[in-house]
Amino acid sequence: MPWPPPSPPPVAQIVLNVEAAWVKALAARDAAAVATILAPEFVHIDYRGEVQNRDQALRTAAKPKPFQQKIGDETVTVEGTVAIVRGINTISSHGRTVVRLRFTDVFALQAGQWRAVSAQETAIR
Repeated sequence: MPWPPPSPPPVAQIVLNVEAAWVKALAARDAAAVATILAPEFVHIDYRGEVQNRDQALRTAAKPKPFQQKIGDETVTVEGTVAIVRGINTISSHGRTVVRLRFTDVFALQAGQWRAVSAQETAIR
């Protein structure tokens, strides 16, 4: 074991790791993994303005996706037990970009775990 022991990652990195795990679980259609990330009060507002609650989001997570997602340009703001991740999600299919979405995901520290409570996307024109 190295001395001194490594410092724990900063909160911003922890939240980004949760964000990455969420995207990975969606790509794998792993609704059980997504369920560990979404808070009971989770609400998703997509780029069309449609609203999904947690149960609807979990059903969607299990369905096959005809596209891939690539997250980038992420920034994190942490205020106490709330973290806000902003970034760009590039959706592609067969190697072609279909849409780029600017997103805001809000996480809350609940029982020692960062959980998504809100997600909203806006299409970039």
